[in-house]
Amino acid sequence: MDTAQDSSLSSSDIRFRWMGSITSELSLCRLKDREITSRPAKVLMMKIGLRGCRFQTYMNIPVREDAEWLMKQQIGSYTALLNGIIVSSDQDAGWWTYEMRWKMSSFAQQTFEYRLNAYMQALLVNSPHIMTLYRSISQRNDGEFRRLDVST
Repeated sequence: MDTAQDSSLSSSDIRFRWMGSITSELSLCRLKDREITSRPAKVLMMKIGLRGCRFQTYMNIPVREDAEWLMKQQIGSYTALLNGIIVSSDQDAGWWTYEMRWKMSSFAQQTFEYRLNAYMQALLVNSPHIMTLYRSISQRNDGEFRRLDVST
């Protein structure tokens, strides 16, 4: 994997792996000091986190620190417009895999973190596995859980 020096995302960053196929729109928004607009291209999101994301595409995008990209991502009912810099790339079976580091203000970072956490919470609560686990726990006969459960 090609990696820019010390700018790659570490494996300790908390990331959320999408369940199913999630696409985003990627477009170039700045090159060096010039603002540039390009046509958006669909990319396949693999992981997303508070510091960046990993995605796949058929396009060969150069890894450059002076190129800023705009990622339009739908997270539940919230549409996130995230600016970032591509920090690494890898090719496998005709597909290019990229890692992007977000470049945003502290307010935008807090807003994105709040929206992403709310979306993950909604997904986890509505997950069939969580609902099955909740039912099995609520059917226990030890009385302790029934005392704490407000739904019964």
